Amino acid sequence: MLALALGVAGAGPSAAQSENSVSLDGIALHLPSPAGYCSLDTNNSAEFRIFDKTAQALAAASSRLLEMAVVCDELAAFRTGGAQFHHFMEISVTLDNGAPLRVEDSRRKQYINQISATAPKLDMKSVGDLANSATQVAGVSTNLSQFGVLTQDDAAIYIGAVASYNNSAPLADVAAMTTAGGRAVSIAFYRNFVDSGTLTSLLEEAKHEARATIAANASKSNPPAGPRPQK
Repeated sequence: MLALALGVAGAGPSAAQSENSVSLDGIALHLPSPAGYCSLDTNNSAEFRIFDKTAQALAAASSRLLEMAVVCDELAAFRTGGAQFHHFMEISVTLDNGAPLRVEDSRRKQYINQISATAPKLDMKSVGDLANSATQVAGVSTNLSQFGVLTQDDAAIYIGAVASYNNSAPLADVAAMTTAGGRAVSIAFYRNFVDSGTLTSLLEEAKHEARATIAANASKSNPPAGPRPQK
């Protein structure tokens, strides 16, 4: 969400991870990295700044950032020369009173249908105001120009948007909203907006990653993994 506005040169190599995991209330949530994406290295000061600013904005919108990854060649260019990246993804968990929202995976269909019934009633101006309020926490203004449900399937409901940040070129995103490991999660892919084909391409990425995340958590026993993420 904030990567284009927060393009700060970084340095230092970081190996791509095929899968990361975080602990939520003592239960591990497994986060498979999409093919061709490399995770931000939060031990690197520049990359930590982007992760942290994005996390602040999501926290203002009652979500907690768990993972942020960038197409590997764009992240390499950022690290070596400070080039802004334009194709990236985020995984976050929805919060309820500051804690991860629990939704059993057996209730995934009901959760998707609940969002499906609510989202079309949302006013784009209200959504835009909420998005702008959240990103202002990180010093970034947001101008939302498109927003709406694209489709849904048995894995997730997919919401598309186009917005400009600090009057930059429009950025498209598609978020898959689903449940995985007993938590309500959002998996969002971002890319510079060109035309409707941009949203179509991002939708395919979101569909693939939603199913991969569901599968990664359904096939494992979810032992505790690492420290609890900070807000």
